Amino acid sequence: MSQKTGGVLGGILGGDEEESLDDEIAEESTASKVDQIAYNLFGSYFEDKQETYAGYRKKINQARMEVGYDMYLSRITLYSIITGLVGAFIGLGITMVLATLGLFDEISLTLNMPPAAAAFVREYAVFIAGFFLVVILAAVLGGIAGGILYYLPSFYAGERQRKIDATLPYTVTFMYALSRGGMNILEVMEKVANADDVYGEVANEFDMILRDMDYFGNDLRIALRNASDMTPSENLSDFLDDLLSVIDSGGEMTPFLLNKSQQYHEIRKQDQKGFLDTLALMSESYVTAFVAAPLFIIIITTIMSVMGGANMMQLYAIIYLVLPIASLGFAFVIDIIATGGAEATKQLETERDEFTVEELEKFADESDDERIEDLVQARKMQGVKDFIRDPLADIKENPLWSLGFTVPVALIVFLGFWLSGAASPFPDDMKANPIWNTIALFVIPLFIVTVPLSIFHELKSRRESKIIRELPETLKKLESANETGMTLNESLLLVSETSSGILSQELKKVHNEIQWDTSLNDALIGFANRMKIPRLSRTIKLITKANESSGNIQGVLQVAARDVDTAYKLDRERFQNMIIYTVIIIISFLVFLFVIVILDNQFLSEMAAAGEGDQPDVDAGGAAEGGAAGGFDASDVPIDTYRMIFFHAGIIQAFCSGLVAGQMGENHILSGLKYGIVMTMIAVVVFMFI
Repeated sequence: MSQKTGGVLGGILGGDEEESLDDEIAEESTASKVDQIAYNLFGSYFEDKQETYAGYRKKINQARMEVGYDMYLSRITLYSIITGLVGAFIGLGITMVLATLGLFDEISLTLNMPPAAAAFVREYAVFIAGFFLVVILAAVLGGIAGGILYYLPSFYAGERQRKIDATLPYTVTFMYALSRGGMNILEVMEKVANADDVYGEVANEFDMILRDMDYFGNDLRIALRNASDMTPSENLSDFLDDLLSVIDSGGEMTPFLLNKSQQYHEIRKQDQKGFLDTLALMSESYVTAFVAAPLFIIIITTIMSVMGGANMMQLYAIIYLVLPIASLGFAFVIDIIATGGAEATKQLETERDEFTVEELEKFADESDDERIEDLVQARKMQGVKDFIRDPLADIKENPLWSLGFTVPVALIVFLGFWLSGAASPFPDDMKANPIWNTIALFVIPLFIVTVPLSIFHELKSRRESKIIRELPETLKKLESANETGMTLNESLLLVSETSSGILSQELKKVHNEIQWDTSLNDALIGFANRMKIPRLSRTIKLITKANESSGNIQGVLQVAARDVDTAYKLDRERFQNMIIYTVIIIISFLVFLFVIVILDNQFLSEMAAAGEGDQPDVDAGGAAEGGAAGGFDASDVPIDTYRMIFFHAGIIQAFCSGLVAGQMGENHILSGLKYGIVMTMIAVVVFMFI
């Protein structure tokens, strides 16, 4: 708990009691003991090598891991040794199991070595194999553990860099708006440092600058220079260097921040153009690697089967393993590139102290104050009323929560079909009737899980899209109303009465809360927390902070309107360009499905007819026409296996392509569920009737 919250609780309980932290203390104590052991063993070695590990020490600081480099390297060494010993014991256990099963007794050596050496190796094969297993597993597992731990600071620093770069343009706009409102640079930096609920890692970097000044007595110039050297983001480092130059030269801060804000807007446009070019390349790569390549392999494997040289395991691995994993990995990579590491906006902090029902119940148990018990009951009744009014409100807000209901239902349906004997997942039964068994055991449960999830996600996505679409115009109206001399509260009322849509309704709620003695800032923050949209939260944070420092926020509204308008235009441009790649993915799937159906309906049907005893015509010379003369027996070709694989390939390709199409076209993998569901239905209908 924060100190502020702790103080309030103390007032409620009438004492100085604090929340028990026994579990956390125990965990920290255990971790500190392990670190102490590691440092006692290896710390002196690393402590004397500061220059050698200077770069690594900087990486740990950039990752904000709050541990010394010598302590962390000692920890890595200890954990690697422990993991290596575990690997050695595993190797020893494997050796004993293999020896017990007698698998070493029949070892035949084909190596060219002298007879005496061959006899020696043959006699001590168990010990030799065990030695290599122990050494290899110890080295591999210990090396993997050490490598992962050693790389973690670089990974964390890279994540922080991406988050900083994604948030920095909005932070500079925030700083410009506050500076335009009359704040000096130190006040602006304090506001940024306290806005970690919106600006995340950038706020943490500014907080370190202020700590450097408060705790170490450095002036602003030295603190900025230290932060520039330590931050993992080159963009933030350049910004701090430029800021330091302006301070040293005595230049005007507001024009500098305005110029930087405009510069970052241009950089965002250039980055988006580069992203779209990258997306075009990735779209072509996906079609080639995950649509065309599997199709070619299926065709080649089918032909090789006719010739008696098919490798079915290769086909199984590609269809059932490589294709779904690679497609999901592809969508994940696109998501990383598209978001640039941007972090989700947290709940904005208000000046009011609000507690959950669980916290209030705990207070009630520890206090005799009946008012707290009454408040608990009131909160519970309000929760019941809210649930009765809209039972699906929580799922609409968090669509993934629907899985808590749909996954058990899907599992029950799967077990119901299987245990009742209506369908079977076993290979022989699946080959005999692949369409029905697959639909009953996999497609229907898949739809039970994904259809509600897709519906709730689309409802939430469309609601957010409407709000984002309305936001620029709403801010422009607020700016115009405020320019005429109205207060912000009066401007909110006017805009809500002269507009329509979701934002208009929410602004009326804000005005009503203000009428009931809620402060303007708290009402606006409550509005942002209800919407839970990062762009709106950043805008509300900007307005509330400016309102705290100055009653004249016309300039701030102008900046906010320009910022969200630019972001909205970029969104529209990206959507219009990305939707093309959605169409490309869908068309490539339809081509894939068409070829698969032709193979099934024409090629396999002919082979099936040949395998049932249809003999080719014989000409006058006695030569057989067709494939029989080639010396193959069509009855040896696993027709049922290929038909099952073709059907499964069509379904897997349909669903995976849908997810990738949604990630490419709408920048969210859940947006691809609707494409995946529709294309899966198409594949099922095509194989059932064609």
